[in-house]
Amino acid sequence: MQRDAARNDTKKTSGEVSYVRSDLADAVCRGFNAPAAKRTHEEAGLHADDNEDESSSDEEFVLDQDCNQIRRRINNLIDSKEMMVREFCDKIRVSSKSYYDFMRQHGPYKGSQSSTYFGAARFFYKRQKKGIPDPKKRKTGTTTPAKAGGEANKSDKPGPKGSKKASSAPDLSAIYLEGQEDDEVSVYDTCDEIRRKIGAYLRRDGVTQAQFIRDLSSQYYAQSRKLNVSSLTAFRGKKGPVAGNVSPIFYAAYVFFEKLRIAERKPKSATRKEMEEIWEDDGGFDIKRDYSRPFICTAGSYPVVDKHGVFSMHRSR
Repeated sequence: MQRDAARNDTKKTSGEVSYVRSDLADAVCRGFNAPAAKRTHEEAGLHADDNEDESSSDEEFVLDQDCNQIRRRINNLIDSKEMMVREFCDKIRVSSKSYYDFMRQHGPYKGSQSSTYFGAARFFYKRQKKGIPDPKKRKTGTTTPAKAGGEANKSDKPGPKGSKKASSAPDLSAIYLEGQEDDEVSVYDTCDEIRRKIGAYLRRDGVTQAQFIRDLSSQYYAQSRKLNVSSLTAFRGKKGPVAGNVSPIFYAAYVFFEKLRIAERKPKSATRKEMEEIWEDDGGFDIKRDYSRPFICTAGSYPVVDKHGVFSMHRSR
């Protein structure tokens, strides 16, 4: 008992920043030695020269939340658009690889040695000390609280026959695609295929166009994009395998549906595999060149695009 009390009262120091090791910290640190733990704290940016808060060396940082709890707080922060992923990584001084490696894991102690875990925990601790509340989790349901006095809200009443039911869309925030932190995920679908997927998805029960647009906007990480109904309508109104290839809707929708495919554990289609074979050497489908602009052709020739979005020059007979 005396030994346990002594352990709980003892302050461990990393650099010049002190923190109190709680029972949870003992649990997550179990299995790796003290020097490794010290390096992890230093990688997470637990230094006294933090310009944002010069009093950080005097505060007692209590590691009292497990990995899943920290992941939920990070997801809420990113989903709120208060910070982009890259900005958050810079704030806690970790690489994007460390961030995504940590966010892909599941379990209270999965990622306990990650510098992202310690850095994020301290980040939220400092915000709490300053009185800054965590962003609230974005509501995805359609339920509206009852009015005072027990009167039910009109939206709580059963809808007309055939109305859409609430959707149970899977959480895509923990799914990582290579290149997403720089908005450079390789695309392996044509514009027509993405339009088909959008139409099918919007016909699902409980899916609204407004929520879908918000989901598409959240697929941009390097820079914030505010997509809207007009851009979605304009993209859906086009026709052709490359029509709309430079639209931000096209890229965001591809990333969204690829994550949805992974979340729903669906295999790649035969068309998707063909697209990978055709476009892999080019780094994916072309989303840079605007094919709506005129082509420069030699006399007697004209461009032809196939169903996979590949152009070739043909000569008039």
